[in-house]
Amino acid sequence: MLAALRTWPSRGVPERPVAWLAVVARNRMIDAIRQESRFADNEPEESVADLRDNPRSGQGVDRKDLLVAICETDLSVPNAVTLSLKSVFGFGIREIALLLGVERKAVELRLYRARTRLRASGSSVGEGTSCGGRCREAVMHVLYAAFTDGFARPLEPSPITVDLVTECISIAEALLAETHWRTPTMHALTALFYLQGSRVDARHNSGVFVPLHEQDRSLWRSDWISSGLKHFDTAMAGTSESRYHIEAAIAASYATAVAGDDPPWTQIVDLYDRLISAFPTPAARISHAIALGLAGPPERGLAALEHLESEHGSRLRLHQTAAEAEFLQRCGRRAESLDRFKEAHEQARTDSERAYLDRRIQDLQDQL
Repeated sequence: MLAALRTWPSRGVPERPVAWLAVVARNRMIDAIRQESRFADNEPEESVADLRDNPRSGQGVDRKDLLVAICETDLSVPNAVTLSLKSVFGFGIREIALLLGVERKAVELRLYRARTRLRASGSSVGEGTSCGGRCREAVMHVLYAAFTDGFARPLEPSPITVDLVTECISIAEALLAETHWRTPTMHALTALFYLQGSRVDARHNSGVFVPLHEQDRSLWRSDWISSGLKHFDTAMAGTSESRYHIEAAIAASYATAVAGDDPPWTQIVDLYDRLISAFPTPAARISHAIALGLAGPPERGLAALEHLESEHGSRLRLHQTAAEAEFLQRCGRRAESLDRFKEAHEQARTDSERAYLDRRIQDLQDQL
């Protein structure tokens, strides 16, 4: 507004004053990021827990605009994604490393390169209409990572999980309001957010994690499921298939399962086969192995899990260890299952995870 007061009296009011203000605000934010020094090891670590108080997420520009502004620049996709997670959503270096499955040093290097590039280029950003394929890829990657953290993060002590989940949905819907964003892939990503996010309220009960098969389905958000299915139908009208299409199809399989019945595990295994064939991420491989054990004998899932490498982020390592413990118990190998649950307990990062594992450990100890 100060810029408007200084400029408009002499140059006249622009044809699109609101857009003019938005562009100025976004350019000021980019300038502020340019001025930041190289990310040193002793720089205070920000956390997504400070999301609502993060000074970079305000200052007259919303997260959607700033996210697109960063991704519109000539930064590489990995560097734009990393900088956006830090500057738009307020994730710390350790959290970004876990989300992207890279080392902390790699995150620091990407941030340094991104800021150096922005300082060297000195270019401003436009009104968001030039966000082409590379830009859209980066934006969707950032939203996917932020949503993933929000969905996995337990509700303790504040409802930050719901904030991140709903924030990503809001940004996705705002993007889809613009014609050039209405692509099948963007609809698929939005469908995934709604369908998976519909379960977020049922994933914790009194501070204890609740696995899918124990969740109270009355807590699932039926309006989100309906919205997700509509976006999914639109996404399927396209001719290409992205990872978001497949993951949305998996989420739809869970969301549309008849209450009281198991999800269609054979269908879900087939979907995971397609996912790891095209996008073989560690998370997809672990989920595929778990689906194998739930679709057939538990020995099958256990064997698949044991063949996977365990050199990945702590959250995925916990997911794998806990699944191995579950399948060992279903195979009747209770002593081994107990040991594996204790190992998972040591890997747990939150009180809700530890509370759930405490219960499983106690149940097994009572049986031995």
